[in-house]
Amino acid sequence: MVIKVRNEAEAVTTLLQRYGLSLHDISELAQIKKGLLSPKKSTVAKCTMTLTEGIANFLITKKSMSELTVKGYKSDLKHFQKFMEERWDEKKVQDRFVTNITNADITIFLNSLKPRRKGSNKIKPSSQNRKLAAIRGLFQYLIDEEIIEKSPAHAVPWSQEGTLPIMFLTKEEQIKVLKTAKLNKQTGIRDLLIIFLLLNSGIRLSELFQLDISDIDIERDQLHVIGKGTKYRPVLLHQDVKEDLIDYIKTRRFACFQRMKDLKGVPLFVNEKGPNANKRLSKAAIQQMITRVFRACNINQGSVHRLRHSFAINCLELGINIVHIMHLLGHENISTTVGYLRISDEMVLREVRSKFPFAFVSIENFAEFVSGREGKKMQNSMHLVKKENPGSI
Repeated sequence: MVIKVRNEAEAVTTLLQRYGLSLHDISELAQIKKGLLSPKKSTVAKCTMTLTEGIANFLITKKSMSELTVKGYKSDLKHFQKFMEERWDEKKVQDRFVTNITNADITIFLNSLKPRRKGSNKIKPSSQNRKLAAIRGLFQYLIDEEIIEKSPAHAVPWSQEGTLPIMFLTKEEQIKVLKTAKLNKQTGIRDLLIIFLLLNSGIRLSELFQLDISDIDIERDQLHVIGKGTKYRPVLLHQDVKEDLIDYIKTRRFACFQRMKDLKGVPLFVNEKGPNANKRLSKAAIQQMITRVFRACNINQGSVHRLRHSFAINCLELGINIVHIMHLLGHENISTTVGYLRISDEMVLREVRSKFPFAFVSIENFAEFVSGREGKKMQNSMHLVKKENPGSI
């Protein structure tokens, strides 16, 4: 029997001697590959699991997460895998197992990352941290499965992101964006409604994309939304938004229908022209539409997330409790919500000026609240100061 390894035909005994394996080890590896044996129960898997196998097994555990999250993990880990393959080729490493990856490998990988956007010379720390988070997740899985004892990724520090200004639209910008969206002759009504819904609900791009007409709950004034981790959550639907949605469905989609429930599985927002007409509007198409509208308004960095931030800021300005805002945004941790609500210096100053001074208009007025001899004494002192130094107070 002969096995072909890296384009070289070798006898089984020679191959086993090279890697210190037995026929029992080979049998175990075959069972692991077929899913008949857990890597956790195999002694040989601890030293022979390749990076490709480790990534594949790790991604299986993430299937319950949202499609977007799984896609992100897969993309980042495949990028790391390609880097390691090239690095191993350069160093002529034969044993390409997860146990042979060091924190130096991961650090060099992160430092080698280049920005996708043209004209940018340096990758964002947040992008580096996203890659590192995926790699840490992989090695934590390997620890949990007892494939490795220590993670090389956890010794690699996070990049310092700093505090970036929160990106949101002012009231004037929100009005301008809505007016501009409506200008498109073919898709203006749909585009206006999408942005109006995002500004009044704060839902995510993935949540908007999945909406069906049957998700509109007219009786309860709610939207039925599937959030992160395929978790259902009801979203409050403003009366104006609800009425506009119903008008849109009647005028642009279905002239006659009795109940929203009868349109189960029918997408709410669709392409209105081209070969994909009446098919669900893709996430990329939604993002492109919003970017186009923002650019027409001379507003940079147009995104669904910026509209979500604007919703959160609107809630805060209306005095809504932060815990309630957390539930409206679908956050599980209030620290995530607090991160959304970092307010710009301009907003803080505007709020302070509108309510300043916080106590009393003047020291003289304060004296009126002090009773007895001390109050009269204070008032007399104030009049004396005014007489001697007019305009000083």
